[in-house]
Amino acid sequence: LQHFCDHIGKGHTLITNNWYSSPLLYTLLHKYKTNAYGTIRKNRIGMPDEKKKIKPREFEYQFSNNLLALRWFDK
Repeated sequence: LQHFCDHIGKGHTLITNNWYSSPLLYTLLHKYKTNAYGTIRKNRIGMPDEKKKIKPREFEYQFSNNLLALRWFDK
């Protein structure tokens, strides 16, 4: 992420894997007008709890404070 610091606020988008993703990081980047998206671990601090199991080809989402959490079951 240190290499990305020069690009914050310049219209770039950061794509992260589940090792670096967090709601806190995405909120901070949004504050500095930088978009971000990626996969995230469901047990990461700040992630909403799963309310139910979903079936194949189903999805659910939650939206809060400029963040969207989407999960799906594709098989």
